[in-house]
Amino acid sequence: MANWYEPDDEVKGAWIDWYTGRPAAVVAAAKRFPPWTLWRLDNGKGRRVFVRSFEEQEDGKITLTVIVAGQFNAILMERSVFGIDPETLVEADLPASDEVVGNMGISVGDARSMMKREQN
Repeated sequence: MANWYEPDDEVKGAWIDWYTGRPAAVVAAAKRFPPWTLWRLDNGKGRRVFVRSFEEQEDGKITLTVIVAGQFNAILMERSVFGIDPETLVEADLPASDEVVGNMGISVGDARSMMKREQN
């Protein structure tokens, strides 16, 4: 397991404060998936991600929103992905020093500009 950053005691305390008092399913997910830990999608076969948010569904099941960042993957565009089943995530290592990573495509701002031009 890799942390993509090392939280200090203040950050850890703020995290505990955030999830304290939330529904039990959210608390369990927050304890299992702290935002400083790196994960892999699709049972370890997919992109490296970190958790952005938790959502409790009507049936009580938790889904996650994760960030796919160029800091950990070779991707065309950084993005948030929602509706992720926590059971499909596995702990990930940081990219190897010789691994190609980065945003290989367009920025979010460029993509928005392109969409606006196409709408006109």
